[in-house]
Amino acid sequence: MPAEHASNPHGSKRLKTDLACDTCRRRKQRCDGKRPSCAQCELAGFSCSYRPTPTSFETDASVLARLAQAESRIEVLERELLSSPGARAGPDVHNSLLLSTDDSRIPDLHTAAGHKILQYWPRLRVKLTLDLELFTFLKAADHEDTFLTGLVLGAEQEFPLVPTIQALDNFYENQFELPLPLADLLKVSPYFSKEHVLKSFYDARQMHQTILNLRECSLESLLVQTIAARITRTDSARLAHPTSEIYFKLALESFWKLHSESDEYAIPLTLCFAHILLYFFARPFNALGILQALKPAIDRFDKGRSGDEFLEGQKEVYNRLHYLLESDILTELDGVPSATSLRPSCISRPTTSEVSSTNNSTHEYLIQSQIFLRIILNKVLGSLYTPNEAYITPEEAGPVISSLSIKLDTWYQSLPLEIQFSRNISSFNLTSRSMSLRIRELALRYYACHFILHRVVLYRVVYEDMEEAATPRSTRKEFEPWVLETCRSCTENAGLIILAQHAQYKSADNVPYHSWCELQLLVGAYAVLLQVQSVPALAPMFRNLGEIDSLLDAAEMVLRSVPFTSLGTWRTLDALTNVRYNLTLQTPH
Repeated sequence: MPAEHASNPHGSKRLKTDLACDTCRRRKQRCDGKRPSCAQCELAGFSCSYRPTPTSFETDASVLARLAQAESRIEVLERELLSSPGARAGPDVHNSLLLSTDDSRIPDLHTAAGHKILQYWPRLRVKLTLDLELFTFLKAADHEDTFLTGLVLGAEQEFPLVPTIQALDNFYENQFELPLPLADLLKVSPYFSKEHVLKSFYDARQMHQTILNLRECSLESLLVQTIAARITRTDSARLAHPTSEIYFKLALESFWKLHSESDEYAIPLTLCFAHILLYFFARPFNALGILQALKPAIDRFDKGRSGDEFLEGQKEVYNRLHYLLESDILTELDGVPSATSLRPSCISRPTTSEVSSTNNSTHEYLIQSQIFLRIILNKVLGSLYTPNEAYITPEEAGPVISSLSIKLDTWYQSLPLEIQFSRNISSFNLTSRSMSLRIRELALRYYACHFILHRVVLYRVVYEDMEEAATPRSTRKEFEPWVLETCRSCTENAGLIILAQHAQYKSADNVPYHSWCELQLLVGAYAVLLQVQSVPALAPMFRNLGEIDSLLDAAEMVLRSVPFTSLGTWRTLDALTNVRYNLTLQTPH
């Protein structure tokens, strides 16, 4: 780039250089910008070289990265300044969040599953050298996994009674440590109440019994003890009673008995089985089969007697939990939903006026917020990931992305300050505080919505970059700023998905379970960042992510640290690390 002369206020001429050479920049000396060698380098006998002139692509990306850093600082300041109740958003802010039954529909078929990115995205599939069929390996692993089979109980079926009672007492005092949908189920069903579950144990203690025979426990008691044993933290407590695996294997032996029980009893227990399979043992296919077989019973229960407020509350909870679980599983697995949409009575706007000092109103606000985010994600899947949209362009996806992004941002702005969370990596790292379980659940659903919503555009950019590399053009295609911002949002939310789950393991309040659906979300985030890392042209866009390798390492640590044995999770991790290793061989850094 030639140097230019400009007059200064004193009338003399000074040399203005648009781009100094690398040597002069390093030595911090004036450069005249002459090509191929500047005067300073010629005089000193140095080799003279210039870095490439920034393209508009790099310039836009640099601006977006700096903008993200500024937004993160503003977000932190807002949290400190907006502390008065008057600064909070009022209930009318949700007028733009009205949702319908059609919005909640679960699509019959879509292509958004996280592990399928390894199959569909360029540069990833060709680097997988394991003998693994990506469309079927999860189901094959599920069939081969024998961890929950083959229970043999001899003398081990008898355990001290008092430690069991103590563990259950502790469990009922700490239900806030459970996933919110599971806590919702235990809260509404009388069969899981403390009084019902512990009654037989209290009676045995009054009769001076000291030994508990597990085979004499009720099915609901075994399910509660499965959950209680999993969230028990201390080693001494674990030694005093059986593991969650033993309790659950015993419960599975009696699962068939539910088919002859009333719907009022069978529905909550079956939903509990599905939750445990999904959250504690990573068995999505079993959980999905149970949920789909349960739908007729829920429909019968819906048509039963009405007018009882408590019974109507049970109907609503069972419907929304069934919808949540089935939607979460079918985001990652192929299958036809048994509940195509959520019934209208279960769809309501989460409003800040519902949040008060009482636990019940806060619980309801949080569960309605999870339902809202789940409906938004189903809308994303049905609008952008059906087979008909396989080759959707950024311009075609733009209106859907804009509309749903506005709904998501409006919902976030309406959150009470005490449950707001970081929305970019810079502020996430600046706050450096661990999320509570309830905030983490909301944050992951929010990150998932943005990650999957914007991913279709990133895919298109990556695909066109691959075509450009294969058949170079005389001029590189320039993307509009909104396209670059959409790509940045996708990758940033991928990083947030990893950081939020990784923070759980660094926290002193680490909860010893992990939803299989959250792990699959992690898999998708890992695969996208792996793809982005393999495209040098995209690097300027994602400077705010930091070192992508450190994010990939964190994701691998989470997958290796899951507190259960799952053949499917192990094989997924093998596939990811195999692709990463092979990409590293090709493009070392």
